Amino acid sequence: MRLPRFAWRHAPYALLAPVYMLVATAIHEGGHALVGMARGARVVEMHLWPSGRGDRTVWGWVRLDRAVEPAWLFYVAPAVMWALVALVAALALPRVRPRPLAKALFVLGSLVPIVDITNQTTAMLLGASSADASPG
Repeated sequence: MRLPRFAWRHAPYALLAPVYMLVATAIHEGGHALVGMARGARVVEMHLWPSGRGDRTVWGWVRLDRAVEPAWLFYVAPAVMWALVALVAALALPRVRPRPLAKALFVLGSLVPIVDITNQTTAMLLGASSADASPG
């Protein structure tokens, strides 16, 4: 079976997926950690790769030595981080060559934050603890 030309041209970018996910996880968990530290907490543990956490597997997580108040600030921190990344990306992506790489980064950079923010906001609104963050 022959792969279409599109698949051959874009296949190398699939190799960037693990790197992209590591960076995306660092952005997300870094948001939690920065807010925690700004509110006087200490980062006890931070994981940026898939691993077990209790009875589930999550991509990454951060654990602080105490709860962050107000809790909503802790939960929305990744959204703020993604907004900063979007600003930088909006300025940088027009200069990225080759163009297919810029397009791939744009698509990934748009979808991952939307899913991430939706997941985090849903947990916050439902009063559930976040799967990836322990504010204390």
